[in-house]
Amino acid sequence: MVNFGVIGDDARTGALIEALVGSGSGEIIAAGTRPNPQISQMATWNLINGNEDLLAELLKSRGAEIALIGPEKFLSLVDGLNARGFKVAAPSSLTSWLELDKARLIRFMTEIGMAEFIPESRIFSGPKGKASAFRVIEQWKEAVIKPAGLTGGKGVKIVPDQLADVKEAKKYAGSLLESGETIVVQKKVQGIEFAQQAFVDKYGCIIFAPVVQDYKQLLIGDKGPNTGSMGSINNSSESLPFISESAVKQSRKILGAIIAAVEGKTGEPYIGPIYGQFMVGAGRQDFPDRNKRAIRRSRGNKYLAPA
Repeated sequence: MVNFGVIGDDARTGALIEALVGSGSGEIIAAGTRPNPQISQMATWNLINGNEDLLAELLKSRGAEIALIGPEKFLSLVDGLNARGFKVAAPSSLTSWLELDKARLIRFMTEIGMAEFIPESRIFSGPKGKASAFRVIEQWKEAVIKPAGLTGGKGVKIVPDQLADVKEAKKYAGSLLESGETIVVQKKVQGIEFAQQAFVDKYGCIIFAPVVQDYKQLLIGDKGPNTGSMGSINNSSESLPFISESAVKQSRKILGAIIAAVEGKTGEPYIGPIYGQFMVGAGRQDFPDRNKRAIRRSRGNKYLAPA
């Protein structure tokens, strides 16, 4: 049996460890920066403070062969673990931007000729970007405002869902830009969203998971603020009854093309899980970012990975 090192301290990491336990793995050595009672009941629990040497020594002493990363905040440890000879099922610093940076992803997809799969987008940075961002928001009216980096699913706000009108959208965008952030402003598109997740190894082999649809908004009826997730649905088959086979095939083709292009660009394969959110509708298949719900017309748009 294989011993695993799992780095993380959130509920997602707990679910990951529960799956490992159910699969009959060897010892699970868990590490994070705060206690988690759920994890400590299933694994050998250790507190770390981002110290790569301490973490590597801990995993080595317990015979861990493979390291898994839970929340994205621990991706900074991947390079150090790789350098110390561990097999890490997570992207390195050369490829993790695919998961961490919306703005860079949009630029990259445009560069490799895949702009047709992105909702119309504009990128703005810092206080100097306010005037231009405000003009775009006023022009589009129903816009989507996204911090370029990760916000745990809570940073994306849409007019008129989380933001009542253009005035509120400008206020939100302005506050992000004034703090020095980069934001993405997208024209809102409509369609049915679904998520295609996959696992990628260092040889570029991609194992696709069944299609799911995520419930992201806090309240019943797709109301309220966005969250990391309120739950999701899937089917006994590879897809969902309201998502066509051709849409699933195209989503997998898009993900595969991006993964291959990242390796071509960086010289290093993308390794680990990847999550693409897609939207079917408006006469084409868009490549948004995260989440929405069971058969319904989505009123937001998002694209691959970071939320």
